[in-house]
Amino acid sequence: MKKMKFKNYKYKEPVPFTVYADIECMLKPIADKSNSLNTTLYQRHVPHTVAYYLQCNFDDSISKFRPYRGKDCVEWFMNQLKELAQVVEFYLKRIVPMESLNFKQRNEFYSAKICHVCEKPFTPQDAKHRDHCHFTGKYRGAAHQGV
Repeated sequence: MKKMKFKNYKYKEPVPFTVYADIECMLKPIADKSNSLNTTLYQRHVPHTVAYYLQCNFDDSISKFRPYRGKDCVEWFMNQLKELAQVVEFYLKRIVPMESLNFKQRNEFYSAKICHVCEKPFTPQDAKHRDHCHFTGKYRGAAHQGV
């Protein structure tokens, strides 16, 4: 019997940013229905509203919902995406150092028998590492090196 195993542990953590977007269009009839694609055109999608939600998984104050209505909604959305790219780039380039461990965290780290990422036991040859979030600096648990 074959067993499936999960090995891409880097995908276990949630992505730091997600953008959900939607565009609404009006269907406008087309007067000239001829084209060179052997299809008949009946209507055209004309965008009129765009909305998006930026979800930040480590700081809710960064998350935001933005709607926009107008003939230039697609251009507005493209400009918003460029601005979001700059915001995200700032956070991706900035690595927050790990906060000092409190007494309980230190005890958990030294007594950890299982890696919190891959959930495999530590061997005597393994070097335990203090895994932490690079966006918040918060300690997550004991982990194998390079997981």
